[in-house]
Amino acid sequence: GPTHDDLGDQMSAFAHAAVHVNVSAAMTLDGAVFDRPQVGPRFVPGADVRAARQVRQLYAREHWWPITASGGLATADPPDELFAAVADGLTAPAARADGRRRMTEDLLTFTDGASTDRLVDEVRAGLGIRS
Repeated sequence: GPTHDDLGDQMSAFAHAAVHVNVSAAMTLDGAVFDRPQVGPRFVPGADVRAARQVRQLYAREHWWPITASGGLATADPPDELFAAVADGLTAPAARADGRRRMTEDLLTFTDGASTDRLVDEVRAGLGIRS
């Protein structure tokens, strides 16, 4: 699995990326937490028809529905749409900010930045350790 350093690098990438391009629901949500424009390519260059359909279907899975419905993700089918979506994210990063906010509010239980403290408190309580 990923190391602590791997996770730190990933969070740093989210925090410092101007635009976040990915094909993962969880990664889209992670990027939205950092309020970075999210772009989801729905194609693979040179893919055969079957593979191309599979990539497009990624965005039709049930767990993607709230992400897509939020308005916080720009999807792109051919490469020119991908280039345009990235350019839009760079020139107008706030354009889908309300959608990214909706995405995080609708899909995350807590958005207060205190989840680590809650986890530590639960582990301590489970071990009978008072803070």
